[in-house]
Amino acid sequence: MKLKTILISAGAAVICAALPCYVAITGLAASPTEAVIPTGSIIYDVNGGEYGSLSRFDTSADGRAAKYIAEEKGSYLTWFYCVFGNGRSASERLACILKPEGSPSERISVAKYLEQNYSAEQLSSMLCSAVEFHDGIYGFDNAAAYYFGVSEADLSDTQLRALADIYNSDRFRRLTPTELSEEKHFSDVEFEKDHDSVVLYGDDYVSGVLNELRSKLSEQGISDEKAESMIFLDGMEIHTYLDPVAQTALDDTLSAASDDINFRAASQIMTYDGRIIACFGSIGNDRIDRTVKLLEPGSAIKPLSVYGPAFEQGIINCSSILPDYPFYPEEEWPHNYDFTVDGEVTTAKALRRSKNTTAVFVADRLTPELCYSYMTREGFRSITSGDVSLMGMALGYMDSGVTLREMNAAYAVFGNGGYYYAPTFIDKAVCGGETLFTASHEGVKVFSPETSYIMNRILRSNVEMGDGLGVGAYMKGIEVFGKTGTTDDMGIVDNNWFVGGTPELITAVWTGPDDSTKAVSSPPCTILWNMIMSSISCEKTGFDPCENVTEAEYCTKSGKLKSDSCVETETGWYTTGKLPDICDGCKK
Repeated sequence: MKLKTILISAGAAVICAALPCYVAITGLAASPTEAVIPTGSIIYDVNGGEYGSLSRFDTSADGRAAKYIAEEKGSYLTWFYCVFGNGRSASERLACILKPEGSPSERISVAKYLEQNYSAEQLSSMLCSAVEFHDGIYGFDNAAAYYFGVSEADLSDTQLRALADIYNSDRFRRLTPTELSEEKHFSDVEFEKDHDSVVLYGDDYVSGVLNELRSKLSEQGISDEKAESMIFLDGMEIHTYLDPVAQTALDDTLSAASDDINFRAASQIMTYDGRIIACFGSIGNDRIDRTVKLLEPGSAIKPLSVYGPAFEQGIINCSSILPDYPFYPEEEWPHNYDFTVDGEVTTAKALRRSKNTTAVFVADRLTPELCYSYMTREGFRSITSGDVSLMGMALGYMDSGVTLREMNAAYAVFGNGGYYYAPTFIDKAVCGGETLFTASHEGVKVFSPETSYIMNRILRSNVEMGDGLGVGAYMKGIEVFGKTGTTDDMGIVDNNWFVGGTPELITAVWTGPDDSTKAVSSPPCTILWNMIMSSISCEKTGFDPCENVTEAEYCTKSGKLKSDSCVETETGWYTTGKLPDICDGCKK
């Protein structure tokens, strides 16, 4: 995979020749001949290769803001001086950024050096990439993403003018896009509603790394101002878990699947102890990272909120006979996705066929409050009290929603013995030769090993048995477990899910429309999942068995262990010592 140079402002840049490459240093020397442009921090993949960089100074891309400054006349000339501040030249403004605490003479020295070594267009481009908008939002490309959810190249003239107005106002710069949309001054501007999940740094993985890095530095008591300087001026070595092969599999598969202009997709791959090795959240010039956007999980939530907890509480076993008819018959709610009912079904079949009716009955017995308590242990931080209902806990229709990153990490409990691990991008961060922090992979117990393994086996049957809705994810010679999920709005599906795992990796895939009023023509998530995971080698082919779980055949009519008279049987998994009685209802 090609090395990606991800710059903090991936737009607004050099129009003429590219700038020379400089070595990152701390601050600038007093002598103008020693002045340099810091290159920022380097991000390394799991193999030690350079994946990208975090720099506040863009020296390669060709941005529209710089073009307007260099080429346009009239009002944009006024805007140029307004944005760059009190009539100062670009070199003077850059000197202030590069020497924030320098004396006037030091800044003048730096400005003269810049003027002697760079063209006016290059200086304008660098400045467009370095200026700060909202907290930690540097450059016009990142501002375009933060405020409008697009790349700088896709800004309209109205949006570009709005950015100029925002930058030129101390008050506007302090406001979020949501707050700006309430200002009369911007009555003709539509701001991005999902600004908390925009890709600010040109790449989904790098964006995740930076967010985590800022959080970790804050946890160590480092001020925001100091952290920004360490990252973008001092320069750091950031070692991550990114696997180039896995990242390429995501990029290639989901990009190729996006023929439908209305199609959107997201995916994340991680190990069972929380190491994120690849992620994909945006397509094309779309700058919304859907791995961290709130989405309705649909039936994909059932194993986490209903069935896993019910097994753990001893309310059900693999072959329990459960009701399959509306919980509220007079309202015919809920109905199953295919509008059919069987009257009674086993737990395993209810999961394979994603029965809404059965899930609601089990959730009611557990109580939505208990379902919610398990979800908090599984790492869900986005759900609210409004989601604590049968509709939310059993069917995944939520007021707020969950993120794909949360779903991915939560499902790991079914492949690692029942433990939740917080997802993480960074292995360690080094600055000036000193290791600032290293990742700690400490799990939180959610389920017993028995519950984890039994759920693993049932969700494996969802992929391997003919009536399972996850059959599209089947991989020959490798055990796979997983669950689908969908939600619809007025009959149009707006969320599609498959979250599943191999013995080595857990992967979540989501697809949906950009416009919820339009249908999307795209491959099922199970097929996309299979295409992604088939591109990644898997040395381990099966999950380790749980020594305290017994495999046995049961009668699908009675839910009891099969007798010689039982005709319709399946394989089930039970905690040793807690097996059902032998069926006596199928006597000839």
